[in-house]
Formats: sequence, structure tokens, C-alpha cells
Amino acid sequence: MVVTWTDLARAAFVTVLSTQRTNGLWFRPTNAFDAKFTFAPPGTDEYKLRSDEAFGYGSITMTWWALKSLTSTIVLQPTFLGSVIDAVQSYRAQNGAYGTPTGGWQAARKVNESARHTAMGILLLFEFGSRLDPRPSPELFEQSADWLLNTSFPEGGWPYQESNRADGPEPMSTASAIRALWEYRNTYRTTKAAGKLAEIDTKVKLALNWLVSSMKGGRWQTVHPEFDTVDTCFILELLCIANSQKPFQDEQLTSSDLVGELVRRFLESRRDGIWTDNAERTEFTIYSAVSALCFLSQWVPRSQFNPDDLEFQIRKRIEEKAVTDFMGTWDWCALLRLASTRSASAETVINYGQLFDEVQGVRRLARAGKLTRADASFAPRLCQDAMLYSLSHGDLPGIPSGRWELRYRRLPWWFQFILIPLLIALIAELSMRL
Repeated sequence: MVVTWTDLARAAFVTVLSTQRTNGLWFRPTNAFDAKFTFAPPGTDEYKLRSDEAFGYGSITMTWWALKSLTSTIVLQPTFLGSVIDAVQSYRAQNGAYGTPTGGWQAARKVNESARHTAMGILLLFEFGSRLDPRPSPELFEQSADWLLNTSFPEGGWPYQESNRADGPEPMSTASAIRALWEYRNTYRTTKAAGKLAEIDTKVKLALNWLVSSMKGGRWQTVHPEFDTVDTCFILELLCIANSQKPFQDEQLTSSDLVGELVRRFLESRRDGIWTDNAERTEFTIYSAVSALCFLSQWVPRSQFNPDDLEFQIRKRIEEKAVTDFMGTWDWCALLRLASTRSASAETVINYGQLFDEVQGVRRLARAGKLTRADASFAPRLCQDAMLYSLSHGDLPGIPSGRWELRYRRLPWWFQFILIPLLIALIAELSMRL
């Protein structure tokens, strides 16, 4: 099977959009392998909460990545973005923190307060809420930013969530909080008191000091080891941006020499030319390999890293179908970011607007219980099973092939029992007459 970047971009776009949950957040699994993961640190409150979900779970972090991937291909309409942001706000506590809801939707509902999710909630509001009219109010950002400032560690950094505070700072949560506070500071620097800006600078500098000293073995070890490489690329990109923008007077925090040394360690951490999920794992995964490729292609000169070899490895694994049966939403999101840029120069132009409408139509059919395999015929074969698995909540065998089979299945069981023998007898009678 030979696939082009255009094929991969179309397949990834369809799949990512299909995995949006009914409440507006992401994600729903794309295969049985994907469905068994909660993507939360074992032993945490969030792990238990997500394990109780019927099919997949709503994640602010996954929603941010999905929107980042989709907007690399299409301008999302305000109505669509507004519904997503409304869903994200349902994961917000009255004190400004974001996290997984721990109860019902009554007034007494609580939120499992998380620095990671609060930071990603702020980033999502800044990046995508700015496209709405009216925009989210400044008070939303201020309350959440204050919560982050009040929950940082004295030595710098943030925990993954408040219930795991005893575990100390966590790299990805710290990097997310730094990035969110930067956005807040840069947006409101002309309207906030000097004391507030100074507090942000102090907390961010402490966090950066802790962050750059906590890399081990060429990667940061995060609360969920399967995402060490992905999170490391996020952190390194943050440091590269800081180095290029020089937001602080103390430039040693993110000097070129320091950032260059951290990138060099990351380059040396690959095995056989690729990056696996972490230093212990040897299995190839799309989301880890693509995350490394996207970061390095943007920030590292070709004299230090040639992206062609890793691109070849990724395409080869997909063409051999060595990974596609196991690709989850994280993989498809990462692939969309890469494939959309690589396919931009192709002669074949992808009509993402039409694909968006077709996927939304199929999602409506799935919600109404009218989904058939024929409805997925517009999608590339590479992703049809992933899309149908997601939309059917894992019931691939239960999806009718077309409208006639759907109508038959909706008949009362006793009528189905009578109808089959009648059809067999009728066919036999016609055969004899012919």
C-alpha cells in the first residue's frame, strides 16, 4: 500500500473530527487498543474518574491538541469553536481552576483541580476564544491565572493536580503553566499593576530554573511515561520560544547555549534513528515520532538533524500497516499536523470544508442511531474503521452495511424471525420457475 501525504492528511482530518465527543470535548477511542487507556497517571483521582467513563473521556489537553491539529487545515467557524469553549468551561471550578468533574451537574458539583488542565484551559481560551465575538471576559483569565500563581511550589513549578501535590513539581504541568502565564502577562501587561506582573515574572523564573534542571536522559520524565517524548517536545518548544523572544532580563534562564544543550541531549536519546515514547520503551508510535519530527523540523537546523530519514520511517510503518491498526486519537492528531504541512505543496488540493460537513453529517447519523458502513464511503479506506469504531462506541460488528440492513434490524424480532424463512422460500420458488 502506497500512501501520499495528501492521503494521510485527509484520513487524519476525518478521524480527528470524528473523535469529538457529543459534549464538545475530545476524545473517543478509535480502536480497542486505544479504548483501554485512560491517559491519566495511575493512582490519581483523574485515573479513577476516567476509568469510570463509558467510552473514552473528555480532556481539555486532548481538546487543545485536536483544535491545534484541525486549525492547521481549516478555519473553524465561531459557532463550532464556541460550543467547544462552552464545554471546556463546564470543567471549570468557581475558584478558576480546571479539572475533571467529580460529581453530577448540580450546584454542588466539584472539579478535580489540576494545574495542567488549568493551564491548558487558559491556553485554549486565549488561542481559540479570541476568534469569538464576544470574546471570553478578562475576569476568566485573571481568576485562573491567580489560581496558578497561588498553587506554585516555593522552589518553582506546579504539580499535576492538587490531590497529588505531595509528589512535587511535574514537568509538563510546569511548562503548561509557564506558557499560560506568559500569554496572560503579554495580553494584559498594560492593564495590570506592576506588582502582579512582577509576581508572574518571579514565579515563572523559579519554574524555568526547576524545569531546565530536571531533564534526565535526554527527556523529561512526566506523570504519564507514554507521553515523555511528546511532553519533552512541548517543553523544548517553550524554551526555544523563550530563547527567541527574550521575555526576561536574566537571559541565562533560556540562553542559546543552555537550550542548545537540552536539544542536543534530546537528539542523542533516539534509538535507531527514531524516538519512542520514553527511554525505556522500544515500540514505534506515531505520536512520539511525529512530535519529535515537528519540533526538530521547526527549531533545529538540517545540519544537526535531517528530517527526511524520520519521515521515511513514519511513511514506511504506515504503508506496511505496522501501526495503523493501533493508532489512537493522539496518533491521528499528530499525523494531521505533519501531513497537512507536507501535503500543502501537492498538486491535489484537499477540500477540508467539504470533509468537515461530511463528517458532521455522519456524526449526526450516529447520534440518531442511523449509522451504516455506506455512510463512511467518502472517507479514505485508511481511516474508515477508526472513524466507525469511534462513532459506534466500539461496536464495529454491529454497524449495518447499508440502509436496507438498517431497516431490517429495526423490525421487531418476531417479524425478523418470520421474514427470513419467507425470503428463503421465495428465492427458492423463483429459482425453480427460472
